[in-house]
Amino acid sequence: MHGICRLPVTANRLFVGLLIAAGAMIACSGTTISCPAGGPAVIELSLAYPIPNATNVPVNLGVVILSGAFRGIVDVRSPVGPVALGSPTSAPSPLPTPYATPLESGNVPYFAVPVPTLSPATTYTVSYVQIGPANDPPSCVAPATVNAGSFTTR
Repeated sequence: MHGICRLPVTANRLFVGLLIAAGAMIACSGTTISCPAGGPAVIELSLAYPIPNATNVPVNLGVVILSGAFRGIVDVRSPVGPVALGSPTSAPSPLPTPYATPLESGNVPYFAVPVPTLSPATTYTVSYVQIGPANDPPSCVAPATVNAGSFTTR
């Protein structure tokens, strides 16, 4: 019998026994991975300018302004797709009017996101993506898209 390795019966039993013992140790270890309670804070942003659900907004708006401290990605889109945006920057002072009062109380920061000339008679949705808590070990965080508001151009 060439090419076949035959172990003595006692060696086979020892090997099988070790495999069974190793499998039992792994199965019975009771080790579970879980996510800590809470996770990263969810940041609330709200559309400040134009005010949410505004109609008759000029197409040459220039910026959308959001209220809240933010570290993520802003998205403005129409039914045909996303709008190319500039980099977020400080909001102008004074803020353009009318603007919405922030959902949070206290000294809430504002920031502006430059937008190009928009299409007429179109509804735009403003949303943001942030990292939020997720209970999906080993990843305990996940991106979440949150709607900040919408408006319609004239």
